[in-house]
Amino acid sequence: SEGGLGVSPEDLFIKESYFDPGPMWKRIRPAPMGRATLIRKRTSHLSVVVAEFEGKAKKKR
Repeated sequence: SEGGLGVSPEDLFIKESYFDPGPMWKRIRPAPMGRATLIRKRTSHLSVVVAEFEGKAKKKR
């Protein structure tokens, strides 16, 4: 990877991927009769776990 771990991108695969709820942005929208309603803009956290293929010989630097 480009993070300096000594692993090439060709030797990696996606092991897991999932998302969790993130922070909610709250906005106000005008409503009838001078009231206001709350708008909840939902966000999410995307997590990806990568792993190295088994059986590949590791190269020493």
